[in-house]
Amino acid sequence: MNRIIQAGEYPLTGESFQIRDRKILIRHRKEISEKKPEMFLSAVKPYCYVSSLYPFGEDYSLDEQGKRFVLSMDEKKVVIVST
Repeated sequence: MNRIIQAGEYPLTGESFQIRDRKILIRHRKEISEKKPEMFLSAVKPYCYVSSLYPFGEDYSLDEQGKRFVLSMDEKKVVIVST
C-alpha cells in the first residue's frame, strides 16, 4: 500500500486539504480515550483511515505505515514535516 501522507504545505479548506489527488479530512472522534485522541485523518474516494493526530506542543504528531510526521495548521494551511 502506498503512503498517502507526504511532507509539504497544503491549503486548508474548512477541515480538509488535498495531497496529490486525495482529499484528506481532519475528523473528530465522538469518544476519545488515552490511546485514541480526539482528532484523526482520513482520506476519501476511496475511504481510508490514515492516522490519529496526537497533540505535540502546538502541533500534532502522526504516523503512517511506520513513517512519522509532524503536522501544524492554521486557518489557511496545513504543513507536514517528515521526522
